[in-house]
Amino acid sequence: MQTDPSDHAPAPQLPANPLSAMHARAARTLVGWLPAERAHVLLAGPGVAPPYAQEIVERATNARAMVAQRKLPSHDIAVITDVPTSEHAYVEELESQPFYKSFIAERWRVATADLRYVRAIQPTVHSDHALDRTASAAADDFESLAKITIPLARPKEFLAIEPSPDGRRWTLTCRNPMLRVMGPYQMELVDEHGYKTNVFGFQTEIANSLVQVARWRGIYLLRDGYHRTHGLLSRGITSVPVIYREFPDNEIPLFAPGLLDPAVYLSDRAPMLTDLLDDTVSASIEVRKLQKTFVIQALEMDIPQL
Repeated sequence: MQTDPSDHAPAPQLPANPLSAMHARAARTLVGWLPAERAHVLLAGPGVAPPYAQEIVERATNARAMVAQRKLPSHDIAVITDVPTSEHAYVEELESQPFYKSFIAERWRVATADLRYVRAIQPTVHSDHALDRTASAAADDFESLAKITIPLARPKEFLAIEPSPDGRRWTLTCRNPMLRVMGPYQMELVDEHGYKTNVFGFQTEIANSLVQVARWRGIYLLRDGYHRTHGLLSRGITSVPVIYREFPDNEIPLFAPGLLDPAVYLSDRAPMLTDLLDDTVSASIEVRKLQKTFVIQALEMDIPQL
């Protein structure tokens, strides 16, 4: 199922962002649902201090006005449908993966979602990353899409590992924010002469990220997978494999920090994923490039005994 995301009126050109291309990333943000101050900061870009240009203030004001006069229509459509029988082999392989056991325990299941009717709770996505991660997508090809939205294996990302000159510190950097420390690691090494030494450190991994759609209080929300769904919608692909779960009305789903206020996405003027492509309520912006960095360091201290 496809739709053309390009049928929107062009937005006025914003003042140039002074951030150099080396340090900037292209992004999209839901301007019309942000507080005015936050919208001005994002539209102006990193390194721009108030007072902001009139074009920026007007762009934010106009976007909020568009949101204020909208009301989401009721759709008699199946947002979530079962996976075709022909694709059950892929689903069974996903369910057999060790990392997926926790999703089974939490009552998630694989389904197909129509992204046009899923609400957005994350205000900003990196559009360059979104297109990169969905380059191999093919509409109406379940496995092609599933490898993007509900992959069987962890993504392969470049991890830069740099030791310090004194050999007491490691610095790990990665563009993927899913890089995480798993926990402490210890083992004993024995050399060819039988000499034993202890090794201490930390295990790291790039966690599996699956596109997650949750139904809560009668609405559908995207819990994880914003860059991939944005990339797919940008390519005109709307029906994709996801993992899906229904939450009781009195149970608050666990969401990541930095999201829109619940009063925003639970309202009848809530943003949909497709709104990130609509220049009347959203905008292309530049944000500062960030990378996940871990520093693992050995500290040597002489502490008096008590």
